[in-house]
Amino acid sequence: MNRLTKSCLQIFNVCFKMFAICLLLSVFTSTKIQAQDTGCYTLKNLITNEYLSNGGPLFFDYYANRGKADAWEKFYLTKLPDGKYTIYGEDGKYLSAQPWGGFVWKASTPNDWEKWNISGGIIESHHGTELMARPIFKNVMVVDRDNAEEDRAGTDSRTYYGLYNWTIEPSTGCKVPPTFYLNPPFTDDYLTINSTSDCVPIPQANNPIANLTVEAWVNNSSLGNDIQAIVSATDGSFVHLQTSADNNVNCVVYLDNGGAVMLPVIPALTANKWHHVAIVAESGNSRIYLDGKQVGAVNPTTFNGIKPSNSVFIGKGWEGQRIFKGKMAGVRVWDRAFTPAEIYANYTSIPTNLNGLIFQR
Repeated sequence: MNRLTKSCLQIFNVCFKMFAICLLLSVFTSTKIQAQDTGCYTLKNLITNEYLSNGGPLFFDYYANRGKADAWEKFYLTKLPDGKYTIYGEDGKYLSAQPWGGFVWKASTPNDWEKWNISGGIIESHHGTELMARPIFKNVMVVDRDNAEEDRAGTDSRTYYGLYNWTIEPSTGCKVPPTFYLNPPFTDDYLTINSTSDCVPIPQANNPIANLTVEAWVNNSSLGNDIQAIVSATDGSFVHLQTSADNNVNCVVYLDNGGAVMLPVIPALTANKWHHVAIVAESGNSRIYLDGKQVGAVNPTTFNGIKPSNSVFIGKGWEGQRIFKGKMAGVRVWDRAFTPAEIYANYTSIPTNLNGLIFQR
């Protein structure tokens, strides 16, 4: 081998090593944009440089085989109350990490399998496995979290070379999931109420309040004509926010002057489905809401204040009866009257403006 050939080989080796070093540095130092808020994003693998794709409505799998982002490569990420995300595609399906074989599927209705932690470019399922691109098969799967940790430390013999690192970039034009999925059932911190011992007191209701908003996410397990209290006093004070199939029943706001504001009862709800309910007690403009929409007419009764109470509970009402049957989450009491726009905003997203909040559970 002559000197020229050796020199060329040496230059080639140096260049190849420099390229390899740059590639590795790019893996571990590239900026991975963190998904902070609910919105439209693309998910691009840091190594393959290809976007996660749901493949279209005729496919049951997800792919990482596109170098550009069209509609099928855009996903709507919804940040849930517990800090996790759902990942919703153009075909109206959710990215799902099933418990067998490391496969990734599509789900029509989101549950725990469809909840993901997103941190530093790592997309981890609710059950501790991480989303990884497979460049040979051009698809994705979920790998064991422990192996991924070993991979980062360089101690795993089955090194995946960072194929579980994703760049998450803001985009536009995503299909938006149904609004009632934006809050419960995506919280593990809900109340299950079946008896009076499950009910939770609200001591803040014993303070003078001029105007009031009470809201909650509710999921009835048992329906009927009986009255079920959502947030209520056990006597004639404060508010009685309740649901019933009996149209002769009312929700009531008790006033400090001895009067009362009568409002429509929350109508019978679909069993085993989450609904957002709210009552707004405002002088001259009191209202009831179900899933972001006003129920019935405004009550124009004027007043100076609401009768305080030391016997207000989540899940039980008059004389300690009217026990709610099912689950509740996001119960909040505010010492101000919400506008219709604010009620709808809390139905479609997690509250960020906590002005006036005096209780939440």
